[in-house]
Amino acid sequence: MEKQLDLYGAGSLLAQPLMQVLAKKGFSGRCYGRTQPVAGSIPAAFSWYRLENAEEHSEIKDSPSAPVVVSCMPIWLFARLLPRLRAPRRMIVFSSTSAESKAGGSDAAERKLAEDLRSGEEAIARYCNEQAIPWTIFRPTLIYDGLRDGNVTAVARFILRYGFFPVAHPGNGLRQPVHAADLASVVLAVLENARAPSGIYNLGGGEILTYLAMVQRIFQALDRPARILPLPPRLAGLALRLFNALRPTPYRPSLFQRMNQDLVFDLAPARADFGYQPRPFSPDFRQLLQSLEEGD
Repeated sequence: MEKQLDLYGAGSLLAQPLMQVLAKKGFSGRCYGRTQPVAGSIPAAFSWYRLENAEEHSEIKDSPSAPVVVSCMPIWLFARLLPRLRAPRRMIVFSSTSAESKAGGSDAAERKLAEDLRSGEEAIARYCNEQAIPWTIFRPTLIYDGLRDGNVTAVARFILRYGFFPVAHPGNGLRQPVHAADLASVVLAVLENARAPSGIYNLGGGEILTYLAMVQRIFQALDRPARILPLPPRLAGLALRLFNALRPTPYRPSLFQRMNQDLVFDLAPARADFGYQPRPFSPDFRQLLQSLEEGD
């Protein structure tokens, strides 16, 4: 099993737990990112390099690729790096289930995201097939880590600030929130399986629950009373538009539409090929609460 790898997207939500898991298993190599990492966030086994411009990055152009390449950066941006790589012997790349779930939505920006994801996937599969490189593309769904993610932890931050959370009634869309550490474990499973097949795999969590139940579980993890404000989806979307006009947020009105849509994906292929066994939904916000106490 190869122990040297190059990792792209070192500052991403997935990269840090992934590097911790890999370092403990004896992996080492280079990691590339666009922003200087926080001291101590990257294991000593990995050397960090700045990734400023994919097309002009001399560190990639002038250095041989490691035997394994792993990417946690936006897949359509990573696809631009392919001409600079010297063909590795295995490639593992993260995409998103948004490639499917947002492809037919009413929001033009979300449709564009789905298109970018799919075009990135196609470029990587084509490159690897032409070079005879085994490849794996993972499509995780709702990722959380209890500190940095823009999904579950974003809801927790809203609750901590305002004491309630709005949900588009009835909030019955199904979800499979997946912990970032479980995604790190499945990468290790691929690396430890020399015969891992090439393909695209959906990765969700080990529990399926409604959006409303997910929010209730977040209140419970915060040890706060579940103050949930049910709103008609159209009213919720209008309220968000007005709020964004006064104080812009990263959220779009389509967020409320999706609260009643099922976003559940088949995990059976990942279970069969990699023994994927993600944990049930179990948010832990101790790090978040500590960071807020410290004024972070």
